[in-house]
Amino acid sequence: MSGGRLPKWMKMKKITDKALWRIKKRPVGYRSEDFVNYFLEPWFSGYWTFANPKYKGGEIADSLLLWGDVAFLVEVKERKGIKSNIDWAKHRIAEDKAKILNWVEILKTEEPIILKNNYREIEFPRREINNYYGLII
Repeated sequence: MSGGRLPKWMKMKKITDKALWRIKKRPVGYRSEDFVNYFLEPWFSGYWTFANPKYKGGEIADSLLLWGDVAFLVEVKERKGIKSNIDWAKHRIAEDKAKILNWVEILKTEEPIILKNNYREIEFPRREINNYYGLII
């Protein structure tokens, strides 16, 4: 987004103890996603962020970040417990990699794409995006 005033939904927010407590009480699988999405907000990361975008009933990613001609598809994984489990991690990474590659192909080729989440909808700026990246956290 270029200069000027920020839209109301992009205004600076502070993470409060109350917000952290709310995130902590969420079920496994949502806590990390909420926490990462908080730090991907535009006021913090500088990118334009769209949390939990959906298209044709499918969730594209946990977050979609747009910046200039770049789109980042971000997937967040969380597992209950602290014991290491390499097989779980390998399986989740392979699964998310395939998901990201599939959605990138759709985002590159279909038009128009209207992305929706619980708060708003946007038209994906396919013609402006030249670079796609996936990030699994």
